[in-house]
Amino acid sequence: MNLSALPIEDTASTHPEVAHARALHAHHCGVKTVLELCVGPSAPVLHEAYRQVGISPLFNDIDPRWSASFPEYQWVGRDCFAAAHFCLRAGPLLDLVVFAPPLSAGCTGTREDSLMIEEVVPSYWAWLRLLADLPARPLTCTVLPARSLSTRHDKAQFYALREGFYKLGPPEVIERTVGARQIRKYVEIWLPPG
Repeated sequence: MNLSALPIEDTASTHPEVAHARALHAHHCGVKTVLELCVGPSAPVLHEAYRQVGISPLFNDIDPRWSASFPEYQWVGRDCFAAAHFCLRAGPLLDLVVFAPPLSAGCTGTREDSLMIEEVVPSYWAWLRLLADLPARPLTCTVLPARSLSTRHDKAQFYALREGFYKLGPPEVIERTVGARQIRKYVEIWLPPG
């Protein structure tokens, strides 16, 4: 398990530009409800981004301090796969599920602690298996480390994972960048409903 031992203000959080870009993309896809898995301290920035485009968010994180820190938001379960499985088996309640596990060791958000795809916990491969086992699934967004397209080894892991998504449907890959220099923060794989 990759939990943060850092104070809330020092734990890595989704960049506001990325949150707004993801929410806007979801809005253009017709999304009205979203489940954000492994949200941690990103709940406030994501809630605001979704609210601005009329999307109702539901949050999940295994660490109980996040739901205790932000009780004003709607939370479900602890284990992300159990929460996703429960919500998705319950019927067509969600338009989008976002799987955004911690992408740095200890949730520091620093480049030095950035994880490769194969190092991320919970595992992307377990996420793919969950999606493959569902009789029907909503639109999904899987958030990968920015480094996924950096080195030859990182790219090899990315292409292998992307191939796994192709087996479920045609994925859309989006690089999320921020600032005037367009620094890549994340790589997202969007998979259509199926």
